Amino acid sequence: MLVFILMCGFSAVYVNCQVITGSSPGVPVEIGQNCYNFVVNEPGKCIPYKDCEMAKIDEKFNVKPELCLVNKTTKYNLVCCLNKTMHDRVDYNKLDDNASAGLCFLNQPIYREPTDPRTRGKKAWQMCLKYQEEYMLAKQNYTRTVYAGSGGVDAKDREFPHMALLGYGKNFSEAQFHCGGSLISDRYVLTAAHCRYSPGLGYVSYAVLGILFRNQKLKQENIYGIKNIIKYPLYKPPKKYHDIALLEMDRRVTFDIGVIPACLHVGDEDTNQAYATGWGYLGKAKDLATVLQKIPLWPVSNETCLSKFSPYKRHLPDGIDEASQMCYGDDGKPRDTCEGDSGGPLQIMSKKVYCTFTILGVTSFGITACGEIGFPGVYTRVSNYIPWIEGIVWPKEQDQFLSSNIYFQN
Repeated sequence: MLVFILMCGFSAVYVNCQVITGSSPGVPVEIGQNCYNFVVNEPGKCIPYKDCEMAKIDEKFNVKPELCLVNKTTKYNLVCCLNKTMHDRVDYNKLDDNASAGLCFLNQPIYREPTDPRTRGKKAWQMCLKYQEEYMLAKQNYTRTVYAGSGGVDAKDREFPHMALLGYGKNFSEAQFHCGGSLISDRYVLTAAHCRYSPGLGYVSYAVLGILFRNQKLKQENIYGIKNIIKYPLYKPPKKYHDIALLEMDRRVTFDIGVIPACLHVGDEDTNQAYATGWGYLGKAKDLATVLQKIPLWPVSNETCLSKFSPYKRHLPDGIDEASQMCYGDDGKPRDTCEGDSGGPLQIMSKKVYCTFTILGVTSFGITACGEIGFPGVYTRVSNYIPWIEGIVWPKEQDQFLSSNIYFQN
């Protein structure tokens, strides 16, 4: 079964992974056709949503049905209808597992409302759900291809579809790439404030989206110019505080299965193990990564963080600021972000919006050569800046899914 799922996910349109009878790409699925739900490993029938009582019950628990076919004019056309409900049988652990990111190409994203009343970050949460809906539509219209990888800490193709590689230079053909970032909307990339400028090269001028390899052949739609650079007002270098910025793209970002915004952490999810990603150096005296790297990191206590980064007049006159900074580090093995990873995300796979990453932090700085055991890195705490981000990125968004325009590639 595992082999079949992987092959299906790698080489077929999503609907063909669901329909046992094997319709060809682009051929509509017929009512009553057999289908298979890989979330609960159970066969079903493709019927209109209005006729599927089990799907209606599941939706009351915010568990969405598997689609046999979706189009742009109706939210649901045909769903894979089961004889029993899904909400009480979904194995959420599989969807939470970063190592099983491939499941997100086979299973629809599922979300649950937070149990606690949301007092801050409401806009960010609503837009997170909106982008998840767009992700669902985008992946229905995509035939997945796969690049060969060597394992280790190489990320998988489209595993982190919010990743951005930032370039510096007047002409893209001569640009140099020194920082990372995270797509958080159809207009903005989140990064570190110190990444807005590179000595000798000038201000950041390009963001490349939807890539795995640093040197892969690019399409024009992968390349975005930077229209506006907005650093947090209290960022005052050489001090390391408030190292966060927003980059406005020169045009609206087109979403597809490899380009989808991440959600923002608003302080309401468990944040134990996280992953940092970037194309930075592979270690001290090593080369820049050619393939996007992912590294597991663990939170370091505030006491330890404070002891590792004692007050320093020029950069940290007040020591680490717990409200706006945090330390993540190794588990006894040489794990760390390095030069060139700055601005990239520290993230978790969301437990509330499945198959979507939540950005906890922005890679900021360290005090030693990267990869030294026992010396964590410092990350800007995203939850501290949610009101500022919301006011710039979504100033007019008031209600859930207020903006109904959906942009995705066929």
